[in-house]
Amino acid sequence: MTILLDSFFFSVNATLPIVLMVLAGTVLRRRGIIGERFVDEASAVAFRLALPCSIFQEMAGSSIAQVDHPAVYIYGGGTILLAIALLMIIIPRIYRDRGVAGAVIHGSYRSTYAYVAVPLSQLMFGQEGSGPAVVMLAVVLPIFNIMAVVILTLFHPDREETLSWPVLRKVLVGVVTNPLIVALVLGVLWHWSGLSMPAFAGSTLDFFAGMASPLALIALGGQIDFHPGRKGDLRPVALATVIKLVLIPLCFIPPALLMDFTPQETGALFLLYAAPTTVSSFAMAKGMGSNSDLAGRILLSSTIFSSFTLFIGIFLLRALGAI
Repeated sequence: MTILLDSFFFSVNATLPIVLMVLAGTVLRRRGIIGERFVDEASAVAFRLALPCSIFQEMAGSSIAQVDHPAVYIYGGGTILLAIALLMIIIPRIYRDRGVAGAVIHGSYRSTYAYVAVPLSQLMFGQEGSGPAVVMLAVVLPIFNIMAVVILTLFHPDREETLSWPVLRKVLVGVVTNPLIVALVLGVLWHWSGLSMPAFAGSTLDFFAGMASPLALIALGGQIDFHPGRKGDLRPVALATVIKLVLIPLCFIPPALLMDFTPQETGALFLLYAAPTTVSSFAMAKGMGSNSDLAGRILLSSTIFSSFTLFIGIFLLRALGAI
């Protein structure tokens, strides 16, 4: 009974703050207190300033900049690539419409890792214990971005897009200059340099890092649009949501439990698989002329239901002593 209660309160304390912050953004948007411009600007500030400061601070200020167990990152990146390969084989056999297939594949594997998984890891394990989740970010972010362009190009509705070198080069440049990747690399370099952080610089980083999660999560909630009058086939939405939140974690977490991963590493893997679909999936689908309407509905569905699946998953892993 004590173990169950501990697992229950651990799960509540980990997931409820995230859910409430996202809900706050949704309520503020629906009441007109914040608008689309605020959401866009808040997302930009979180992505380009606050989150990079948080990641730099974590990598520069502790021993987590040393990767002691690379197997977990190989496992995380490898399983995501395996999931993408299986989805690219199976989903087109279910949906002949290329735009639908592309949206389902894209929404089924790509997590909002920086906005949800990293803050959740901090709540579960503290600042020091969130190291594996931050390092995992550097592994999966290039995979997410590169494969998103590959998928949306190969499954473009008009079949006019080609996967050319200029397209891939643009993606690679975007990955290398991604603020989160840049911050992580700079943080590791600072850690290895052995230099001490000036007091004023540390305080400034604390201010920016402290606003990272609240700003990102409120912006995430503000982007949720329920579209009460919108109609459409819910089956691809349901399929992508189930794959993202249930099937992928069920496929890859049990084998991970048999490996010699720490609780923090197991938690990073679970959050990698079980976090909801990223907001950028909608933006990329819209920008590349894919099925952005379906991508938006998958985003909405996975965000809503992840509040339940994340709680259940964290509860079970805690009860099993895995995290």
